[in-house]
Amino acid sequence: MWLPILGITGELEALDITAELEHLDLEAGRADFTAELAIIETEFWSSAPRRLEEAVARIRFVEPVEPELPVPTDLVVPLDLVAPADRVAPITEPAPEAEAERIGLRLRIGRTIAGIDLRTRFVGTILVIALVGAFATVFPSVVGASVPQRYVTITLDGRTVARTVRAESVANVLAMEGIVVRPGDRVVPAPGTELREGMHIRVLRSFPVDVEVDGAVTTVRTTARSQAALRRELGIPRTLVARSGPLAAGTTIAFRTPHDVTLEADGRAFTSRHTTALDVAALLTEQGVQLGPRDEVMPAPSTRLADGMHVQVLRLSDDQVAERFAVPFTVEMRDDPNLPVGQSKMIQAGVPGLRRDLFRITKRADGTVVAGDPVGSELLVPPVALVIVKGTQPIVPAATGSATWYGTAPGRGTCAHLSLKFGTIVTLTNMATGATAQCRVADRGPEAWTGHIIDLAPDVFRRLAPLSQGVIARLGLSY
Repeated sequence: MWLPILGITGELEALDITAELEHLDLEAGRADFTAELAIIETEFWSSAPRRLEEAVARIRFVEPVEPELPVPTDLVVPLDLVAPADRVAPITEPAPEAEAERIGLRLRIGRTIAGIDLRTRFVGTILVIALVGAFATVFPSVVGASVPQRYVTITLDGRTVARTVRAESVANVLAMEGIVVRPGDRVVPAPGTELREGMHIRVLRSFPVDVEVDGAVTTVRTTARSQAALRRELGIPRTLVARSGPLAAGTTIAFRTPHDVTLEADGRAFTSRHTTALDVAALLTEQGVQLGPRDEVMPAPSTRLADGMHVQVLRLSDDQVAERFAVPFTVEMRDDPNLPVGQSKMIQAGVPGLRRDLFRITKRADGTVVAGDPVGSELLVPPVALVIVKGTQPIVPAATGSATWYGTAPGRGTCAHLSLKFGTIVTLTNMATGATAQCRVADRGPEAWTGHIIDLAPDVFRRLAPLSQGVIARLGLSY
């Protein structure tokens, strides 16, 4: 705590109190007071001892007044009983000139003392103000001195320095050293960490790198120095394989999803496992397969790889040409017991295939093709069949009754009903045989007196029973 005291002493010296006294003319008042005291001292010592009381009376500021007390008559002592040595000589009154001189001296002394007292109090006020100002000036140093000194080391850009500092946190040390933390930089420990003795502070500068994840490229700033650290920093799954060297500013690091694909070229086929090639062209480069000007690749070189993909390299000689043809798909019909009778749906769309036919050609000298003979054909992409299922599940009838046919029906596949809306598709089931058929309501009937629930066109009736039967006794109807 001695440093603040030195600071206050310096402040007091800078105030120059002597100059302030001269400015206030205090020295002149002090000289007057000294002269007055010298006069009094000279007068005092020049007085005879017998005039001591008079000299004392002259320098007194206030003369006490003795009260007059009654003298008891019984204590009066006759003068003849008092010895001459015991008698007190009367005090002679001073001359008027001496009394006036004494009063003037006392007034001058009073004025001098009052002036000195006023000046003393003014100077004291100045000293108090100066002390307060000095304390305000050195207060920050007093507070700063309360933080202990600590030995720390700082590493920046591969260089380590040692420092003894008075600081409270890591951020304060960085500010003292003039180290600016830019976006993306990392400080270990964090800037807000309280400083400790022997602490090692590391400032890791970030740098830009291009990160590719399965073809998508992003530029990031990182402080990582290895692929594993960058993977953790960006949260990239470990299933992706890294394809680059050491990290440095401006480099590109790729993370790819590995695939298992089959490559067929030059009469041999092999499976490339866990390849990190992005597309077919990169796969061919990775496997060292060269393409000639007339060679073909299936699928196209720009196709992105996927698990299970089959890649073919098709070679052509100078006297061959190839043409591709679409292979039509087939249609498959399947029964579905979970689908009601009369309903059907497609469960697989048909896709045409692709065939490649080779021809040996004959050319003239000018390159014109004069003949072409087929020499082979290969199926490049097999067609995918169209699959349709039809329902075989019996329909619970909405009504059951008898039905007949009539020759005046409005057309093939139609029927007559008393209440159903025209255009309604009705499914019919012969409960005796299980035969089914469908018809479209296009007429009104049958007559109520017949008791039938529906009248059918002859072709519809024929799918359920022979026309010669005339009436179907138990017919299920649903719609």
